[in-house]
Amino acid sequence: MENTLVIESSSPKTKAQAKEITNVVMQAGKMLRDPGRKVQDFLLTLPIMIGISLLMAVTCFLINLWSESTLMMICMGMMLVLSVFELALYWSIRKYYNNFLNKNPSVKIVFDKNGIDYNDGERDLKLSWQSVAFIRVLKENVFFFPTDMSGIIVIVAKKEEPLIMQFIAEQAIPVKIVK
Repeated sequence: MENTLVIESSSPKTKAQAKEITNVVMQAGKMLRDPGRKVQDFLLTLPIMIGISLLMAVTCFLINLWSESTLMMICMGMMLVLSVFELALYWSIRKYYNNFLNKNPSVKIVFDKNGIDYNDGERDLKLSWQSVAFIRVLKENVFFFPTDMSGIIVIVAKKEEPLIMQFIAEQAIPVKIVK
């Protein structure tokens, strides 16, 4: 087909790519509202937050031993509940990360003047250019965000960025690019 760009990949994702994809997917709704938003590293910050919550719970417990305060017992209970919630969230995020890291489908992405065709063997999806809210270029990947979260975020390895940008320029596709 003329005026198309075909990107095929069957190579596994690196740990850095999987981590970036996980963090973007977890923040996709916020990124859709603010495309230039800084991507937070949940895989790094959540263990720190869990540690702080547990430390605060232990501190409340120790203060309670000294003062026998009901308020300190309530504070300790709240910190323990918060720690459990954060731990469950961390496990959920690790599950996403492991899925992105270990899943190795053969992906074929075809770009044409009408949009993007995505096929990974399990799904065959189409995202028209009118349905692309913006393209977000990060350190490891290029993300094509749909206008609403009912669509798929098409993810391409960063090494393909020059070909994609050249194709978009040549086809004069009006899409916002955020770097």
